[in-house]
Amino acid sequence: MNTLLVILLLVSLIAMVVGLVKPGLVIRWGEKKTRPRVLVIYGGLFIVLLIVLGMTGSPNSEKASSPDGNKAAKETVNKEPETKYTYDSAEMRVGDWCMEHQFPNNPKLSISKGKPDGSFYENDGKKYYLFTLTGLQRAVDILVDPYTGDLLFNDVGIKPYSLNTWYGQYRKDYEGANKTSSDSRLAGRWVADDGARLDFSGNGIGITNLNLWSYEFGLGDKNITWRTENGRLIIAAKRTVKSKYSLGKQGYGDILTMEHYGNFKRTEGTDGLYGTWMPIDSGGGGIQFFEDKTGNDQINRLGKFTWSTENGYLTRTYSQERVFDYTMENSKLIIFGNNGNIVFTKVGS
Repeated sequence: MNTLLVILLLVSLIAMVVGLVKPGLVIRWGEKKTRPRVLVIYGGLFIVLLIVLGMTGSPNSEKASSPDGNKAAKETVNKEPETKYTYDSAEMRVGDWCMEHQFPNNPKLSISKGKPDGSFYENDGKKYYLFTLTGLQRAVDILVDPYTGDLLFNDVGIKPYSLNTWYGQYRKDYEGANKTSSDSRLAGRWVADDGARLDFSGNGIGITNLNLWSYEFGLGDKNITWRTENGRLIIAAKRTVKSKYSLGKQGYGDILTMEHYGNFKRTEGTDGLYGTWMPIDSGGGGIQFFEDKTGNDQINRLGKFTWSTENGYLTRTYSQERVFDYTMENSKLIIFGNNGNIVFTKVGS
């Protein structure tokens, strides 16, 4: 329809122009073939057609067909929704999640941006913020949805899934891998012919009068812990030593004095008890204190210990383990030691 109107509009315009030059060429009827009559007929027709064309034309179609209209429509389609989270706010969200979730052994965690330039990480056509969590047994990639804030675990060859789901599985796998199984048959009271005694409770605690440890651990009954791993019996005893101590200076430099142990000079370290101390008055091994509150005692060759100080007293807690092969025959427990075997008979639960 619009095409026909345009053609008629052009024809009327041409006829009007030609008629103004030679009216007789476009007015084929009547006696008056004048220019004013040409203007009335073809000029009027031109105006009428122009009005009709304006009324029947579609503004929306013109806008859609125009270059500017197409560009605006394309921009509307391609424009992405605004993100709710920035890279920095997404990093804070990951940090908050780490604070809210407890990992075994309380590792020191660190979060770094997977894209330092702030660009998106794309996975399966979707855009995410990428972060790397270190401090665990392996580095973990974490994705944050910039629109919803959802936290996802990401790994090679799998589709990202909820970080909380991954965390639950991580704890389950860790606890399963580090679970110590004990032989429940050992729980009970055992006595040997020479009077040696083992009392094993079902929760891994016990008492024994066996002299399995160094002299410093003393004789008589000792509180112990016990467990079995890979078919072997592991018995551990603890001993706590509390003594007065003081720090000072002499010609040797820093001096540590421990009650019943004498004087020691610092050979390593610069602050407080931290460092290595060697005996002044006698030869032999020294003692070390580390910042993580552990130490190493070579004075009596007791080895590793944990330590604390309070009101001028130094407390050291030593732990020693002994590992034995063992077997059970009916109500008999046989422990194989370096100095021979010990046969125990079960006398109670």
